[in-house]
Amino acid sequence: MKSSNWPKPGIVYLSNMNTGEPLLFYYPGLPLAPVAPLTPFMSNVANGSFAIGVAGPKLKRKKPIKKSRVSKNKYNFVIYNGPRWKIPSRFNVSESIRFKFSWFETIFCFRAIKIRIRRKIEEETKFVFKASPRMSPFEQSYYAKQENEWNKVVYIYSKLFKMQKIMKAFLFRWRIRICLNNLKNTEDPVTMETPKRPIYVFDMKQRISFLYDARTLRKTIENRILLSDYMFSEPKKPVNLLTNTPFSYGQLISIIRQCKKYGEFSWILEDLYKYRCDLSLLIAHNKQKLKIEAINAYFKKSPESIRETVLDLFNLEAEHAHIPHSNICRFEDLYDDNPKSPIIQQWIKATREYYVYAELQHSPLISRNSTEIDEIMEKVYRLT
Repeated sequence: MKSSNWPKPGIVYLSNMNTGEPLLFYYPGLPLAPVAPLTPFMSNVANGSFAIGVAGPKLKRKKPIKKSRVSKNKYNFVIYNGPRWKIPSRFNVSESIRFKFSWFETIFCFRAIKIRIRRKIEEETKFVFKASPRMSPFEQSYYAKQENEWNKVVYIYSKLFKMQKIMKAFLFRWRIRICLNNLKNTEDPVTMETPKRPIYVFDMKQRISFLYDARTLRKTIENRILLSDYMFSEPKKPVNLLTNTPFSYGQLISIIRQCKKYGEFSWILEDLYKYRCDLSLLIAHNKQKLKIEAINAYFKKSPESIRETVLDLFNLEAEHAHIPHSNICRFEDLYDDNPKSPIIQQWIKATREYYVYAELQHSPLISRNSTEIDEIMEKVYRLT
């Protein structure tokens, strides 16, 4: 066979007849035999699974374009522009102490500063004894100097906080004096008289003060908290009668303390003080009590205002007791003509107790109320 029939040196590959996946092998400089049908020997060896031939041209795969990741800053650093502590000029200290002092110049709690400095000294001491149990005199003097400087920093901060406490008390008294000099009223807004037991309410922002009588202010606070619609309690925040603005936490604490001094106290003022003047906490802990107070307040209204509620329960009980229609009409006429009659007052009282005992869910009281209702129904049956 001529050499021209031989293919040029190239790639020998075996292809899988089942899957068609090529297995490439490159032998540079070796002549390859022309592609020919498989011999029986080769087909027996390959078992119809492989063939020998020349590989075709390669198809270039497109590389996936990687998306560039934009690094996001997870931390938002905010520059502190608030107040800072400064070492007073009367303290002549070294630069090392000034540097240590600057570590805590934005902390305004002396206890937190002391704890952090104590931890700092303990960490340095632990490191020293773990790393070198035997220290040279130079090292001992160095760490003793560091501890001494930290103690000086604590001393400076203690003086600053002590001075701050004194200045706060002085400023508070000065502001109180300014408010007292700018008194808004001299008479109680409810009684229109000079208060016998005066209570002062201070407004530090406007630098003015208000004058009330102790009993007037106590009742004002209680009425706001015991507000109700029908027999449902709807407490509101206590407000200043002269400005109609809610009292602040400091004002309420001052009012409660002044009322207690004059003997004007109640469970509402006590619970307000107990729960730090938080109305939501007061409602949560006294939900049933406020509901009962709302029921009692509703039945203190005039007979005309509560007529519908009283007669609705009466008609229900009269139907259950099989009271004649004529007697029911006589009772309703008596209610409209003479609401202060004994039987009408007894029924109003029984109706109020009916709703109160239902809220309490107390079985003996509910059974006692049922007995009273039955007795009243007998009187209505004999009514002429």
